[in-house]
Amino acid sequence: MLQQTRVEAVIPYYLKWMDSFPTVHSLANATPEEVNSHWAGLGFYRRARLLHAGAKRVVDEYGGIVPNTVDELMKIEGIGRYTASAVASIAYGVEVPVVDGNVCRVLSRLTGIANHIKAPVMKDELGWVLAQKIVDAKAPNSSTLSN
Repeated sequence: MLQQTRVEAVIPYYLKWMDSFPTVHSLANATPEEVNSHWAGLGFYRRARLLHAGAKRVVDEYGGIVPNTVDELMKIEGIGRYTASAVASIAYGVEVPVVDGNVCRVLSRLTGIANHIKAPVMKDELGWVLAQKIVDAKAPNSSTLSN
């Protein structure tokens, strides 16, 4: 809901959404018309359709429990590598890189790579490889946010 939208503008939509669809089951059981009526005014209607389809998959294939691995999360409609990595990391404590433009910018500066940070080779390939090396290099006894 927050893609290219101010938080204060989204709050009423979010509250109405959560009141109507408090669980993945309630969203999965909603009609497309119900989903669209709650999304109306936010734009990016494809996201609402993907969210609805994703909820159906989570209920049908995962028993209503959101998967905890990047690979399984990426099987859900509308979830790409970044979102799958972020969900696995934040919700389940999985130690995986999460790469966006800011991460690519930092990695570019740390490594002296002059590629434009939005170039596919950086954001889709090299950024992930470099970030994975940092995750892999983490000392086994170091503390994490989940500890």
